[in-house]
Amino acid sequence: MDISSLIIDDNWQSLDHRGHSQFEHGWKAFEADPVAFPGGLQATIRRIREKHPGIKNIAVWHALLGYWGGVAPDGDIAKKYKTTSVEYEPSSGSRHPPGSNMTVVAKDDVAELFNDFYHFLSSCGVDGVKTDAQSFVDRWIPAGARRDLTTEYQDAWVTASLRYFGMQVISCMSQVPQIIFHTQLSRSRPAAVCRNSQDFFPDDPSSHPWHIWTNAHNSQLTQHLNILPDWDMFQTVHDYSSFHAAARCISGGPIYITDEPGKHNLDLIKKMTGVTIRGQTVIFRPSVVGKSTHQYTGYEDNVLLKVGSYHGKVCPMPSRDAANRRQGRP
Repeated sequence: MDISSLIIDDNWQSLDHRGHSQFEHGWKAFEADPVAFPGGLQATIRRIREKHPGIKNIAVWHALLGYWGGVAPDGDIAKKYKTTSVEYEPSSGSRHPPGSNMTVVAKDDVAELFNDFYHFLSSCGVDGVKTDAQSFVDRWIPAGARRDLTTEYQDAWVTASLRYFGMQVISCMSQVPQIIFHTQLSRSRPAAVCRNSQDFFPDDPSSHPWHIWTNAHNSQLTQHLNILPDWDMFQTVHDYSSFHAAARCISGGPIYITDEPGKHNLDLIKKMTGVTIRGQTVIFRPSVVGKSTHQYTGYEDNVLLKVGSYHGKVCPMPSRDAANRRQGRP
């Protein structure tokens, strides 16, 4: 099996490690954490490509506001770009009381921040980004902050993503109306991969049927957006691995795994993939996105969930003029 894409996920960034959880940490600088990445991000990516020449794409994770807790107030980023303190409703995993403040880059410098950051990532050999925690803009308590900054961040992110990565991005936690009806409706750019539900939780057995049901029903809406619905990564060595694998195959979206190193079910992976004449391992994808065939089936209903998809030529609906001509009408 030749791996072609790699995502360096959360915790590679330089952080101030304030508080007791990741939701309180702030982003300090563009460069990777100096302890975990002693040679820097560029050197790490160079070593990955030298050791694994089959890897074509390398993406990195970051939050829309920098990190889960925004920007470190005394970090290099806060010193270079204008910032503002915004009152917000903390996440459930945070020990911050309601009405706490987070530091974020202010409206005047958001576009410059994204341009500079993505220029840095591109210079390091990064091909794409996974931009998470986008719904945090909806947790700001002041209406003025939500009005002034939400679209500013979204527009800056899309512009920089197009410029440096050609929209090779994964948009996460972005199912809020301010984002859906602003960024994800636009047809003037390539479609972005967009998380279609909550995360895959490997250690919670009750979450697995709920995960598939939620994604199948959410696709009733997201099929109409300019996105490619992403049913999230999963593990191939897991009690529910075949269950999730089947769902991903008919989802019409990307298939990617988050296995522990050395623990891979190659037989299962080979059922989802094929090898091209050039020796590349590729996934099989249907022509349309998978979705619930009956949108009114409730999760607690004693009815089998049916997820429909299709592979083959997708024919457009005939126009009224064409239908009239077939019936001999002018």
